[in-house]
Amino acid sequence: MYYDSVIWAAYFLGKDDHHYESSRRLIRLIEDGEKRAIVSYLLIMETIHVIRTRIARRLKGSNAARIMDEALKTSRKFKEYVTNGVSSGKLILTRSDGIPGHDRKVYDKVSSMKGSIRGEKYQDLGHADVEHAYLADYGGASEFHTLDLGFRALNGDPDFAVKFVVHESGSGRDAAAG
Repeated sequence: MYYDSVIWAAYFLGKDDHHYESSRRLIRLIEDGEKRAIVSYLLIMETIHVIRTRIARRLKGSNAARIMDEALKTSRKFKEYVTNGVSSGKLILTRSDGIPGHDRKVYDKVSSMKGSIRGEKYQDLGHADVEHAYLADYGGASEFHTLDLGFRALNGDPDFAVKFVVHESGSGRDAAAG
């Protein structure tokens, strides 16, 4: 299993986050020993960024010291969870430096992807998303869980053995195609 950063962030932000319940169900699979999850340094860094951004948004209007304190406390809690999870074997750390030609693969994939237009926005997967996909695949994940609809485009792609499971926002229900 590989969980996208929004799932990890929602879990550590707690019940105030509208994705908490779906993320809690997924994280519980790890805690109960039913599944092991793959993590990467990219995932850890991105999750910390999402946590900090959401806390700043949630505490808008609060003083800067309170926002920073909450952001650092929650980020530290996540990093400790990852460290303990890797030590216990519940989490597996994978790294992009072990993937032959990784940068070129990401470049080629991002360059060849076709996005879509929704309203006035051009939507597609960015390079970080594609890197997550390769890291999950290289790490041996059977499933990549996310809330990002863009990952549906990678199901059936011959470059990836991993199945991309897209959950409906906040529900935890599988909305994957393919």
